[in-house]
Amino acid sequence: MNRRSVLSLICPGRLLTVRMFVTVLIIQMVVTLLIVLSTRYSDATRKGVELGIVIRGNGRHKHRPHHHPEVEVPERPKFKRPSIDLNAINKFRKLGFNVSSVHREPMIPVPSKMAELKEALSENVLPGLFQIFRTDSQQFTYDTPPPFVILTATDKNFIDLAENWRESIRRLGLSYDVLLMAEDEESHKYFFERTTERFRTVLSTQFALPGKLAKNISTYQQLIRRRTVYILSILQSGYDVLLVDIDAVWFKDPVKLVLDEYDKYDIWLAQGKQARFPCPCFFYMKSTSVVIKMVYDWIERLAYYGGKVETDQVALSFILAANKRNLGIKYFDYYEFPIGKQFFNWTWHDQFADRVYIAHGNHLGRSVGKVSKFKEFKVWLIDD
Repeated sequence: MNRRSVLSLICPGRLLTVRMFVTVLIIQMVVTLLIVLSTRYSDATRKGVELGIVIRGNGRHKHRPHHHPEVEVPERPKFKRPSIDLNAINKFRKLGFNVSSVHREPMIPVPSKMAELKEALSENVLPGLFQIFRTDSQQFTYDTPPPFVILTATDKNFIDLAENWRESIRRLGLSYDVLLMAEDEESHKYFFERTTERFRTVLSTQFALPGKLAKNISTYQQLIRRRTVYILSILQSGYDVLLVDIDAVWFKDPVKLVLDEYDKYDIWLAQGKQARFPCPCFFYMKSTSVVIKMVYDWIERLAYYGGKVETDQVALSFILAANKRNLGIKYFDYYEFPIGKQFFNWTWHDQFADRVYIAHGNHLGRSVGKVSKFKEFKVWLIDD
């Protein structure tokens, strides 16, 4: 027989008394806890009233006017969700991207500096180019091409890549005019000694750069951003401009793609890492009034934009997306102008390499990484 049974036999009323005592004790503890909580809630509510605070049933607080002007509790700013751009969603889905929402991001307006830009850039003239008078309506074909210049730029760190790109053009037997902007004395000396009737180099230091066009960004991006000023100078002389990057290799004549449909568009360009994101490995621009105004817009954004300093590609993507000049824009597909991560990938390369016009060595790191990949894929065309 256990202890409890013995206790019940000896003193049957004692067990009942213990139970009652425990029950009363628990009830007292609960009541005490409720009183304490009620008191604290009452104190908090009183303080809230004094500070002009209403305690809602959902536990959130809202400030309201109160009678203590010395105590100010400011209104919390309301969060405004960005609106959903249904047109952008449909465009992304047509490109194969399954997205649920695309938000319109506010864009900081750039104050118009057109008059100031014209004045600041009026003395920028490329030597050897003369003024060509032409109208926007002139028609050209591959058999009768317009006057145009292939424009590129380099510095001493990319001389070997520029030479490799030049060799790829030479092997195609193309006789287009090429203008290379040298960004330092060393690269200018190297290419000046290799000048031909069709290939010229100009030292870039003679050019004026407005605003912060070449400031607050890496040295390489300064080189890239400055090209916009060279483009403008050539276009205003009456020449079309084909802007190219020197970390690329040409396999077919890409100019033919432009001249076969010259009357249909104003600009032609390859795409970058995203659809319709401009890639400067191939960017053809007509020397027409609307294109020249677009380049002014481009320079203006780079030189005077009040937000985060942008690359030339990012700035151009905003300009072309807005397209306030109503340009006819032709984007080439990735099979003809692949980015580096596509062409320099054996799986993609084995399937589509025969369709490529220009392989761009972007997204491969700096000069050493690019050269290494070019050699691996047998597109390094110059001797070490």
